[in-house]
Amino acid sequence: MKKIVPGAMICIFSEDRESILLHLRDDADLWSVPGGSAEFGESLEELVKREAFEEVGLEIAIDRVFGIYSSPTDFIFKYRDGNEVHSYVVGVECRKISGFEQSNSDDSLEVRWFKVNNLPDNLMKNQYQVINDCLSGGFSVK
Repeated sequence: MKKIVPGAMICIFSEDRESILLHLRDDADLWSVPGGSAEFGESLEELVKREAFEEVGLEIAIDRVFGIYSSPTDFIFKYRDGNEVHSYVVGVECRKISGFEQSNSDDSLEVRWFKVNNLPDNLMKNQYQVINDCLSGGFSVK
């Protein structure tokens, strides 16, 4: 089945903005910022807060929206079950309010802080652009 799905990607930086919190995805053995798809009836704020808690164990506050991403090159995903999803994703910068950095769901195998100038080799390819866009302080539509 092919479908279009709205979602969010969440950039959570250390206070000095030198590190970013990433999680190791269970579906691809790749690191990425937390995020995911909206559930029916869920607001963007609810989506962001739910995904941050589920994937990295944090309660967060939303600071700003920094981008909207929908490029078919980077945001069409083929899943093991045969489904194909074209995501239209909002990039959101957030800050930690409380919690402990750990996975609260099966979506994340590991949660770790990385220096923004030393990201893991197995980072999802679209994440470099997302992280750089967020750090730039501007707004991107891609």
